Amino acid sequence: MKRQVRKPSIEYMNKNIRILVVDDEAELLDLTVRTLKNADYKVSSAVSGTTCLKAVHKNKPDILLLGVMLPDADGRDICRKLKNDPEFSDIFIILFSSIETGSDDFNEGKEAGADGFISRPIENSELLIRIETACRIKTAEDEILRLVRRQKEILGAVPDIIMEVDTNKVYTWANKAGFEFFGEDVIGKEASFYFEGEQDTYARVEQVFKGSEIDFYVESWQRRCDDQKRLLGWHCRSLFDEEGNVKGAISSARDITGNWLNVEKISDTQLLLHACIDSPKDMIVLAIDNNYNYLAFNTYHKDVMLKAYGTDIKVGMNLLRCMTNEEDIVKAKTNYSRAMAGESHITIEEYGELSREYYETRYNPIYNNRNEIIGATAFSSSITERRRLIKGLEDSERSLQKKIEELEWLNQMMIGREIRMIELKKEINSLLNELGKDDKYIIHGSEQELSSYR
Repeated sequence: MKRQVRKPSIEYMNKNIRILVVDDEAELLDLTVRTLKNADYKVSSAVSGTTCLKAVHKNKPDILLLGVMLPDADGRDICRKLKNDPEFSDIFIILFSSIETGSDDFNEGKEAGADGFISRPIENSELLIRIETACRIKTAEDEILRLVRRQKEILGAVPDIIMEVDTNKVYTWANKAGFEFFGEDVIGKEASFYFEGEQDTYARVEQVFKGSEIDFYVESWQRRCDDQKRLLGWHCRSLFDEEGNVKGAISSARDITGNWLNVEKISDTQLLLHACIDSPKDMIVLAIDNNYNYLAFNTYHKDVMLKAYGTDIKVGMNLLRCMTNEEDIVKAKTNYSRAMAGESHITIEEYGELSREYYETRYNPIYNNRNEIIGATAFSSSITERRRLIKGLEDSERSLQKKIEELEWLNQMMIGREIRMIELKKEINSLLNELGKDDKYIIHGSEQELSSYR
């Protein structure tokens, strides 16, 4: 009775797994090949180191069963050569020997990069178990490599700098943008190595290394690999190991030097800007804190509040308490609260108690240098007169549209007449030509050109 060969479990069986068996003992080679083929693997064979390398280059296997003692080479040397070649380093190599082996043989095989070692003779069932295990490992390794490559592609495409440091603030990993900024030798260097000037960056991110789950934002002057001084805006978060202990931090950064230069220019012209804020005579400009208390406002807003609610406002007063219309208080609180939640938005609403006006208002949050919202601004213009004119404009537009339609109709009539005249002139010229005479009319344009104006 034919002995049944144990096949790999369906979960891990892969008929596309390619196995190359290399052995100079013909009987053992034939037995191994038949055993694996009966288990539905794709199997090829070689009998020497030379034919092994040719077979690998011609059709790269997933698993290589490689004899240690070959007539022209040592299997461990071949293993070492393949593992050092990036193109073939992912081949799962199992060394096997038909002679008695000891711990030294296993160690030498491991040093050569072998993924496994088999001593012969070995039962077919045991061989298939080892191969099935290799398939599982190979499948898992291939998936890990795929995920790693995918991760590298994604991180390489990210334009922001992404860096990882350990608890000693030493860089342990960087993405492509990180290497481009700091240089290829950044790994192993402490973050402060790249600091420009005295700064309290470590103190400001201290909580990150204590396990805080908050995203910390900090700006720091850093030295780029071309020795240029650049201002980076960092977002930092804690990194934890499998046991929940802090193992470092992961940070992303963007070069904000250009923004900083703009801020510096603004700082140099603060007095001018203050005058500009107060200069609009038809726009409300104001800022409040998170408690709705005035931080600043222009003269126009002060005049509007006095006219609308009879309130003479001052810095520090509560905006909501300065309003006397309950409906207006609800609307104002809702809009400023949206801005304090980080939402910039525009509204068109009616306000006032003693006099009512329609206002178009732009609300925006105010951020401090730690990226925290500390209040909101409002820029508002009265559009009451504009709304009164809307109806008149709509009537004018309807009247204008009607006149346009009448003109278009007249234009179509004129174009039709011109086309007919061209046709008549062509007919007259054609009759004259038949009589041997020259054209009477010079025709400019064509029916197609005129038709295009319809």
